[in-house]
Amino acid sequence: MWLTLLRTGKPLWLANVMLMAAFLVFVLSSFVPVRVGGLLWAVTILACLAADLIFLPALVAAFGIDFLNLGITSLAPPANLAPIIIGIWMVAGIALLIYFAVKEPARITDTGHVFVEEGEPA
Repeated sequence: MWLTLLRTGKPLWLANVMLMAAFLVFVLSSFVPVRVGGLLWAVTILACLAADLIFLPALVAAFGIDFLNLGITSLAPPANLAPIIIGIWMVAGIALLIYFAVKEPARITDTGHVFVEEGEPA
């Protein structure tokens, strides 16, 4: 894993840090929606970088993909079932979202009210 980070990690870090810096410039704006948007994008890019560095190698190992002949072997049971379980969980979540969007759209709106105060612009 460290060899992969040394080869592809530097461009990955550099690209993400440059993108974060570019969006953090918007934090200097006097217009609040632009300021919040810039901060939100920078945090999102940071989360994507963390996912790239943490979850992507684990996913590659779970599927047993030997990328660039690095000697990656597949995970032993029961850890090798993680991608299947995560996939089933995601499909169930999307199916539930579609169900609520069709049958009970008010529940989705009510969930939004939990996180956004009444009277504040969203």
